[in-house]
Amino acid sequence: MEELNVKLRAVEPDDLDTLYRLENDPDVWRVSWGEAPVSRQMLWEYITNYTADVYRDRQLRFVIEAGGQAAGTIDISDFDPRNSRAMLGIAVDKESQHHGIAHKAVEQVVDYCRMALHLHQLAVLVPRDNEASMRLFLDSGFTTSGCLRSWLRRGTSYVDVMVLQRFL
Repeated sequence: MEELNVKLRAVEPDDLDTLYRLENDPDVWRVSWGEAPVSRQMLWEYITNYTADVYRDRQLRFVIEAGGQAAGTIDISDFDPRNSRAMLGIAVDKESQHHGIAHKAVEQVVDYCRMALHLHQLAVLVPRDNEASMRLFLDSGFTTSGCLRSWLRRGTSYVDVMVLQRFL
């Protein structure tokens, strides 16, 4: 497969279907903090009211575009300019996985956080059993800094969540 051109861009109205798919995928919920369906109307309001003002909203969402198509999203959240840090989250469509797209998106958002936001560090929370995300972030220069024991409930059991950091 030829190497895809990956870029980060702002959320556009045409991204409604992509956001709807990602936000309503139970497999994504399993490795994130979501657990309830999101309506198209809710997402439309999000898109039309989105300001992309990270200093006001303390978060910023990028669409990951690969080969000219929306392939997922990568989010900066819990932005703390006083302490020069933020959290990251990423979701990539199933058909776009395993092509290096997520790795390129992480590198681009890390560069953005270093150059535009002047951050000192980024952190991610990854369920211990999410091997793909662990590999992605470890390969992207993040290091394990801790473990939140029994952090995520999965039915009648719990899963540990690993805290990974990258200093910029």
